Amino acid sequence: ALGLVAWRVIGSALRPVEELRHGAERIGEGTVDERLPVADARDEIQALATTLNGMLDRLAAARATQRAFVADAAHELRSPLSTMRTQLEVAQRLGEGGTLPGDLLPEVARLSALVEDLLLLARTGDAGPAPRDPVDLTQLAREVARRYADARVPVRLTAPAGDLAVVLG
Repeated sequence: ALGLVAWRVIGSALRPVEELRHGAERIGEGTVDERLPVADARDEIQALATTLNGMLDRLAAARATQRAFVADAAHELRSPLSTMRTQLEVAQRLGEGGTLPGDLLPEVARLSALVEDLLLLARTGDAGPAPRDPVDLTQLAREVARRYADARVPVRLTAPAGDLAVVLG
């Protein structure tokens, strides 16, 4: 009987710790702004939950600052890249600069694609975990090789026909 009473008392004393543990497991599964439950009792468990929630607030603020920086940097890079592309296209049409404009245009296009990817990442940063879908790596490698076939250093794929590599991504 004494063991049963001790088990119940210890279990009820540790219940707030178990609630914190369950709350910590849930963070990141859904919304990233979820916080841990704070018990009404004024004890060390409440202080721990309050401290951890403060840490989560600071992490969320840092994440928002980083996302804003990425978005601002990507947005600011768009204009100079557009200007460079325009100048290179004009030089190519006028026959100025030899082969340099044609060599640099794929690189400017690649930089522009990276900037667009940065903007996309900044916009979707708090959407939660992305769904995982099958990705055919062989097909992806073929697309990359095709995209950079005319680059200054051309990319070629030498994979055996029918070679299939699928991962979740």
